[in-house]
Amino acid sequence: MNITIVHMKHTGTEVICDLIEMSEDNMAITIKDPHMIVVTERDEKSGTAQMGFSPFLRNCEDDVIHLALSDVLFIAEPLEQLAEQFENMFGPVAKSGLIMPKKKLLMN
Repeated sequence: MNITIVHMKHTGTEVICDLIEMSEDNMAITIKDPHMIVVTERDEKSGTAQMGFSPFLRNCEDDVIHLALSDVLFIAEPLEQLAEQFENMFGPVAKSGLIMPKKKLLMN
């Protein structure tokens, strides 16, 4: 998976997705499993926020879409924790139904 954040030019929406292809010839990108990054809870005292994913296209059956590059302000790499959460929810292992353990080093 090539997990990426696509920042939409006109709305400011941040979309996390699997970037499948970027075509400068067609002036478009192809993305899979697009989801908006939304703040679900904010703690004013600590200044932290909980984030979640909301479907980018709520009324669409397709999980692969094409976006015009003219509608994209920038494309960036997500925070590692955000990318891991996305992959756990929408990656190939998640779609297979398998549950993978978190990677941790065991120390004696």
